[in-house]
Order: sequence, then C-alpha cells, then structure tokens
Amino acid sequence: MFKNLNVYIIMNIRKIAFALGSAFMLFATTLSAQEQPWSFGVKGGVGMSWLPGIGEVKFDGKSDSKATYNWIFAGGLTAGYNFHENVGVGLEVLYSGLGGKTKEEIKTKDDTIKARTIRVTTHNLVIPVMAKFFPMGQDSDAGILNIHLGPQFEMPLLGATVEKSTTNDEKLEEDGKFKKDFLRPFTVSGALGIGYEFPGIGFTLEGRYSYSMMNSMKDTDEAKTYKKDMVLEEDQKLTNRSFVFSVGYNFAKLLMD
Repeated sequence: MFKNLNVYIIMNIRKIAFALGSAFMLFATTLSAQEQPWSFGVKGGVGMSWLPGIGEVKFDGKSDSKATYNWIFAGGLTAGYNFHENVGVGLEVLYSGLGGKTKEEIKTKDDTIKARTIRVTTHNLVIPVMAKFFPMGQDSDAGILNIHLGPQFEMPLLGATVEKSTTNDEKLEEDGKFKKDFLRPFTVSGALGIGYEFPGIGFTLEGRYSYSMMNSMKDTDEAKTYKKDMVLEEDQKLTNRSFVFSVGYNFAKLLMD
C-alpha cells in the first residue's frame, strides 16, 4: 500500500515539475520575444500650464482679462511593463509645476499698453498611471513608438503661490492672503501622450497633454471669499491643463544588452 502511495506521489511530483518547467520556458520565451518587457528610468522636460477659469477675472468690474500660460518644469522616475508586444502599462512619480496666468491689457490714448496680471503657481507630486500601446511592436533595433493614456493624480506640495501686479511694468508681488489649504489635497486629470525610444540607445522623447476633471480649489466659504478677492465669481472653477515635452533615458536598456 505504502509502495503504491510513494509511486503515486512521485508521479504527481514529476507532473507538477514538468508543468512548472513548461510554464517557465514559455514565460522565458515570451520575454525573449518581446526583447524589452520592462523598463525603468528618468525623464525631465518643460511645458505650459493653464487655468482657463482664471480668464474670468473682472478687472474694474469688466470681463476684459485673458487667460494665458505659465512655463513649467516636470520630471522624475518612470517604470513600465509590457504584457504583450503591443500592450503594456506605465507608472511614474514626478514633480510638476501647474497653474496659470491672466492679463488685462488696456490701450491708452498714447498707444501704450497697461497691464495687470495675476499668476497662480502650484508645485505638485504627480503620479500618472498609463495604459501603453505599441503600434509598431517592440523591436528595439527599429525604435519603439508608444501611445499612452490614463488617469494622472496630482497632489499639491508646499510653495503654492498667487502673485499680482497692479500697474504696467510693475513687478509681480506675492499675495499674502492666499493659503495652501484653499487647494484640494488631490485632483485627477486625464492624460494622453505619444513617446518614442530611439533604437539601440535607450533615449526617449515624449509629448503629453493633461486635462483636469476637478476644480483645484476647495468649495469652502473661505476659499470662495478669496476668489471674490481675486475678482472671480465664488463658484468659478479653476481646472489645470498642461502640455509637457520631455526627454528621458531607459536604464533597463543597459541591462538587456
């Protein structure tokens, strides 16, 4: 009886070992076929950020302001994994400036331009979670093109500021009434971009646009009162939008060669 039991156990162990070995070989073959199933690296870049709602500022009680952009920097760590030759995921942990600016421009009798400005600047921890699509596959010798999209989570850090000017050519001065706790602790944006990894060297180029789905300021009475001080309607939404062009490097390329 015990002899038959031992034979049974040994046969099942062999079957399990064979199944695990086959699964491992299949997994290894898949990774080899994909050439670069995972990636990790760094990136940094510059871009523009808008707060379209800030264009509703009413200088002198008139809607004569125009929303414009802030120059911003963004950069940090990147990682990714490709489940298939044409599909993968990406996760990033980045710093990014956000915000926007509005200007009032008045043409005087002597054709000079007087301008008043309000500029909002926030410093944020940004975490994009991207689905990536590779329309040309994963042939690193030919370069790797990707199209990516997904949610982007934004959390303001210390140092958010509002600056104002009152007359032409006057230096922007920080508004001491602004408080960081007027901002929501996090917002969510939708992000869409395109990237390219150069063949054989691991350098990357990328352009990405993000569009916030949430008001960046809280709906508290204190925050609404501050909006009135900025000559905005108390219910005016301020939603971040940005475009960033970045360069980076995939360190996994060094380990794959």
